[in-house]
Amino acid sequence: MTFLLNALSPVDGRYSDKADKLRPIFSEYGLIKKRVSIEIKWLIALSENQEIKEIPAFSDGTLKKLNGLITSFDEQDAQAVKDIVMACTFDKVDISNLPMFDVEYIFLNIRSKSVGEVSKLKLLCPDDKKTYADVEVNLNEVKVQVGDDHTNKIDLGNGMGMIMKYPTIDSFKES
Repeated sequence: MTFLLNALSPVDGRYSDKADKLRPIFSEYGLIKKRVSIEIKWLIALSENQEIKEIPAFSDGTLKKLNGLITSFDEQDAQAVKDIVMACTFDKVDISNLPMFDVEYIFLNIRSKSVGEVSKLKLLCPDDKKTYADVEVNLNEVKVQVGDDHTNKIDLGNGMGMIMKYPTIDSFKES
């Protein structure tokens, strides 16, 4: 049996047959499918909240179509989402090579620009782990914070270390 010498890890090479069941979940397609599913479910939840007047309750037919988008989502749909993100960033950002957390950040920004929403959360207070506090988060104000001491180097001791790369969407594509 020949293994891929250019595999990113043994999971891509000699163990690829064992990882095949994970590809629909952890691949670029899986990430985009889950993101779309979350957005559709969020939209449905907003429509069911009578306090949100901007999004009226959906008819049974509309709910069926929205849920159908989730169940019938395929690779062509994932590519269309990727193309839309590229268009929304005016082709200035190649999302194929961005770390996954940056892709999520772009989705968050597109969402906040399109609906300008404030998310309402209930956070568990860390001091007593019993009390919940109501918190509103303006998605337009969410910023990624990276500490000055952040590094992609792992110190292994004795002057040895490893430089790590953050996973990108392209790192999940099959060879």
